[in-house]
Amino acid sequence: MTRLQAGIVVALRGRLFEVRTDEGARLKCEVRRKVKRAADNTTPVAVGDDVRISRDGSKRGMIEEVLPRRSAFFRPTTGNETIKQVIAANLDRLAVVVSVSSPPLKTGLIDRCLVAGLNGELESLVVLNKADLEKPDDFEDIVGAYRSIGYAVFVVSAKKGEGLDALKEMLGGHRTLFAGHSGVGKSTLLNRLVP
Repeated sequence: MTRLQAGIVVALRGRLFEVRTDEGARLKCEVRRKVKRAADNTTPVAVGDDVRISRDGSKRGMIEEVLPRRSAFFRPTTGNETIKQVIAANLDRLAVVVSVSSPPLKTGLIDRCLVAGLNGELESLVVLNKADLEKPDDFEDIVGAYRSIGYAVFVVSAKKGEGLDALKEMLGGHRTLFAGHSGVGKSTLLNRLVP
C-alpha cells in the first residue's frame, strides 16, 4: 500500500489542485473519484483543506482523502440557496478588504462578508485600504460603527505601507482569507504583508 503524505490545498489551477506537503513540496494533484463521491456537498475539495495525497515520484500527486473541515467560508449555490459552495476551508480569520474610495466604500459588502464569516465560524476583521485617498464624509462614523459592535478595523495604505504593522501582527500565526471587490488592493496588500 502506498504511504500517504499530509498536505494543505493552497491553490486551484483549472481542474488541478496545488498541494503543499508537510515537507514543503508543492505538487499539482488531481482528485480521486472516490473523494468526489464521498463528499456530502458541492465542494469536495477547497483551498485550505487538509488532505492526504499519494505521489507518483514526480511533481504530481493524487488527493486520496480530505480531512474534516474545522471552518469554512461559503456562499449559496446559484439556483439553490440551501446548498453551500465552499470558497475556502480551515480558516481562522476573514479579512474583509474594502477601499476608502476608488472603488467607493461599500458597507453592504462588508456586512455580507461579516455575516458569511459568522456562518462559517470565522473571526472577522475589516481592512479599509487606500487610506492615502480622500475619505468620504461619514468615514469616521463607519469605522466607529464596526468597532462598536466588536470588530477590529484597520485603516491602511498598502501603496504607501501605512498602518500595516498592526495588521501584520493581528494576522500572524493564523490562516486568513482576504475577501473584497476587485480593485480594492487585496493583491497589493498581500504583496506588502508577504513579499
